[in-house]
Amino acid sequence: MDQAVHQGYGIKVDYQEDLAKPLKSALDKMLNKPSYTEKAKRMSAIFHDLIASPRQELVHWVEHVVRTQGAPHLRSIALHVPWYQKMYLDLMVITAVLLYIVKNILCWTTDISGAGGAYARDVIQSYLRADRSLPRLTGAPSQGAGALGGARGQDTWRAAPALARAYDAWCQKCTSTTK
Repeated sequence: MDQAVHQGYGIKVDYQEDLAKPLKSALDKMLNKPSYTEKAKRMSAIFHDLIASPRQELVHWVEHVVRTQGAPHLRSIALHVPWYQKMYLDLMVITAVLLYIVKNILCWTTDISGAGGAYARDVIQSYLRADRSLPRLTGAPSQGAGALGGARGQDTWRAAPALARAYDAWCQKCTSTTK
């Protein structure tokens, strides 16, 4: 639409609640101003300027395909892609392997203390018992006291008992899958 406005054979009408008035004024302007008609006729002439009729063009391309024995030079390269790449199986396998590796690394790091990450669990539970807030990564050191959180209540979140339960479940799942 912007191209028609730029080349001078169209008017852009913004969609509004009351579309009738701007549409009527744009149509009146286009019908009463001869420059829009001239530009539209010029664009039509350019569009209809063909070297050959559609029938002649069809005959040419059919003969071209017959002469070149199927026109292999015009075939899409996608026809030569293996089936497992067409179905993105290679990408799925790589993603699954990476997720498996990340899961095992996370489970291994939570199991360092020998008791399924008991030290980290104790830290979280001590925060919960003391009713303190846990810092979270903000990624913006300029927003407070550094990248690990800012002032109390500003860049921190209130830890809930559900956090400790979720962490315990995660540690149990990791220790059961790694053994």
